[in-house]
Amino acid sequence: MKIEINKISFVFTHQKLREFIYSQLSFSKKRVLHNKIADLLEKQLRNDSTDSMLYSRLIYHYDNAGNRVGVLKYRIKNIDGYLNLCHEVFPVIDYGNKTQYQNLQLKSEFVNELNNISDLLLEVKKENKADKGITTLEIHFKHILGRYYIMKGDYDNGLSNINEMIEKALELKDYDSALKGYMKLIYYCVNTRNNKMMSENIRKAFKITRAHGEKGQTGILLRFKGLQKIMEGKYSDGERLLKDSINIFKSLTEKEKYISNIAAAHNYIGDSRRYRREFDQAIKHYEKAIKICEEKGLIGGVTVVSTNAGQAAYDKGDFKKAKQYLERAIELYQQFDLVWARSKANGFYTMLLVREGKCDEAIKYLKKAEKFSEKVKNPYEKGLIYRVKAEIAKLIEEKNMKCKLSQYLKGDIGEYCNKGILCLTAINESYEIEILKEIKNFRKNK
Repeated sequence: MKIEINKISFVFTHQKLREFIYSQLSFSKKRVLHNKIADLLEKQLRNDSTDSMLYSRLIYHYDNAGNRVGVLKYRIKNIDGYLNLCHEVFPVIDYGNKTQYQNLQLKSEFVNELNNISDLLLEVKKENKADKGITTLEIHFKHILGRYYIMKGDYDNGLSNINEMIEKALELKDYDSALKGYMKLIYYCVNTRNNKMMSENIRKAFKITRAHGEKGQTGILLRFKGLQKIMEGKYSDGERLLKDSINIFKSLTEKEKYISNIAAAHNYIGDSRRYRREFDQAIKHYEKAIKICEEKGLIGGVTVVSTNAGQAAYDKGDFKKAKQYLERAIELYQQFDLVWARSKANGFYTMLLVREGKCDEAIKYLKKAEKFSEKVKNPYEKGLIYRVKAEIAKLIEEKNMKCKLSQYLKGDIGEYCNKGILCLTAINESYEIEILKEIKNFRKNK
């Protein structure tokens, strides 16, 4: 027994003794004590990433207290933290503690937890009708579901959940949650090249930040606005906005919270330079982004930016460096369900294997590239797949290769080039179009 001023506590010297004392308590007494312990643990929360260390204990005590709302609240927080660290490419995070969310390491366990939380939410809603606190939890969970489905390429379910959570958040005047919803819609627009929808959601998000937001959120929206300009082919304007966003993030007291956004800005500046065939400058910015992501343990960021750097190195003609970037990206993609740029990584790696004469091995990666391109429904990645097929067909013809890959490619070089040019013309990807025209002219000049 420990005795402090106005405080008495007990420490058990053996697990069996603790279990015996616990077994002697009545059911109602156990529930009361579990609830008290959970309440005490809640007072230890600091509203940063160290809180996640207490989530499993809070879930355990609220569960044994029969407090289903408490269980729901911390199961949602726990899975949100896991999704943020393990599935988001450039998350807003707190580095007070690097938790690993070990209970959810496997994809199947993560999906099972989503389903279990969904069931629990339905039950809690029935028991607590018209409770705004439950609606807040529902908003949080729909945000998680929306992010997960969009990340997997299931856009119908993803957009449905995000739009519902925005609507409910605005009804409650929960502007922070509404802003998170708009930002997820913007991410969706980036990855599907939907400029019109992207512009509309940036406008709505800016309206909220001007009235209710903080400086860091304004920085994120400036980053998106800069990217939108780059997607429109307005490279100088886009890079200016991206540099403005970097300056905002660096000026913040909590700049570590937004450090991944600096990496994202450098990634987009790298894209801007790559679109203009300034490959050395592109790789320079990609390397800055990769360094930040590595230092902060952002696996998604390392994966996507390594893919972009691999593309830049390939198009520069540095195939050795391209292979290093792409092999790393492909290895990292195996760890989680992220689909962004995955078809690109597999597509460019396919071309490298063909250049090495490994055509039979290349088929596997080409099939993966096709599969992920279909999942993402991104016209740019679709155009890239046609570019990959056109270049592979050209390499096979040039080297007079006899392999299964030549049988797999059922289209003509000119057909692949035309389809690729059609996809890319609509989204201002000029240098990729020039590459396809060069491949097409190779056939004409034969």
